[in-house]
Amino acid sequence: MNQFIKKTLLFIFIPVIITLLGLVSFNYLIGKKYTVKSNISTVFIGDSHIKLAINDSVIPNSKNIACTSESFYFSYYKLKLLLENNNSIKNVYLGVSFHSLSNYYDKFINGDYSSSISPKYFFKLTPIEQARLIYWNKQNFCSFMKEVIKSGILQIYNKNYAHLSEGYSNQFIETMAVDSSMDKRLLFQYYDNDKLNSFSEININYLNKIIALCKKTNVHLIIVNTPLHSYYYKKIPKEYKEKLTEIIKINQLDYVDLSNLELSDNCFIPDGDHLSSLGAEKISVKIKEIEHERTTSVWQKQGRRK
Repeated sequence: MNQFIKKTLLFIFIPVIITLLGLVSFNYLIGKKYTVKSNISTVFIGDSHIKLAINDSVIPNSKNIACTSESFYFSYYKLKLLLENNNSIKNVYLGVSFHSLSNYYDKFINGDYSSSISPKYFFKLTPIEQARLIYWNKQNFCSFMKEVIKSGILQIYNKNYAHLSEGYSNQFIETMAVDSSMDKRLLFQYYDNDKLNSFSEININYLNKIIALCKKTNVHLIIVNTPLHSYYYKKIPKEYKEKLTEIIKINQLDYVDLSNLELSDNCFIPDGDHLSSLGAEKISVKIKEIEHERTTSVWQKQGRRK
């Protein structure tokens, strides 16, 4: 019996110890480095809405580092690391929309989709947050750790790996918004069995942390709400519109609201929640104009002070 217990304990603990040693080694070898070119002063960060919408090649001295399904939880730690390693960054455009406040986003942080989303961020996190991720994914521990280790190996042997899933990319050509697709998207984001979703405490908490981080580091934070199709926009629950307005006002945020901007159907993909390549082309130019006006205004104020 004692032999059986010893063998069982060895069977359990040896893989765990090997995994822990591997994580410590990867953390050391990869290091907490996250850099952009020295001329980059403006970054665009957020989820797929920013990834699909902002072509940074159109906007001077900017870099789009958005990722699909990126919550504010991951954006916070990514941005924190980025600001620690890049003194040139002065402006951060953060994608925030009504869906960002819904608890459907919790699935991408600590729920069903965490194991597929979080491994690429694992080595950007602190040891405490890494432990949280492991705990959140304890039910599929083996497959989760396999993806984490795979991510670590790729980051060691491919220096560009960490950036492969980031940045502007939009392959949606000749698409348009479709009512049925928009209805499905609205149900997915705002409802659970026809019951209105509550707000995401963790996502709103990390939005507040991003706001505090930018204030602490003297980085100018601009909140940008990308365009939504009019059919989709009208069906967003008013509670979410009111909540976002409240957050903007309480924190006195610099807010670029393009959510209700009139665009043709072919500027969207079928879900009406994301822009097509045509829509991205138009919005990137508009953001370029906004950024130019803002920069010019800052220069004028500095000139008057002198």
